[in-house]
Amino acid sequence: NNSRREVPLADLVAKAAEKHRASVDNNHETASAENGVENATKRRRHIAVLFLTIADLPHEHIWKEWLKSNNDESEDAMMMVSVLCHAKHPERIRSPWLRRRHLLRKRGNDDDEGD
Repeated sequence: NNSRREVPLADLVAKAAEKHRASVDNNHETASAENGVENATKRRRHIAVLFLTIADLPHEHIWKEWLKSNNDESEDAMMMVSVLCHAKHPERIRSPWLRRRHLLRKRGNDDDEGD
């Protein structure tokens, strides 16, 4: 009897697509409400980084620092970076930060551990 249930990838993709649609709709409303072509062309880019690992992410501290420097939360920021992970052995991931970003998670296991 397997007591852990994993979230299907299709569910995660559907949630991400829904968030993206909401974001695009919001960006279009904002761009059309603003005057001038210049404001409409200042669209925020979204980059998703997928780490394929065996377990933990080597040099995680360096990646976190890079993400911090490239994920400016200000409205003028031109780029947003998201991180996803797929580990061959997810049960061996020790990092709470990486575990939260793993594509397959146990249902109801959104732990609130700090970075």
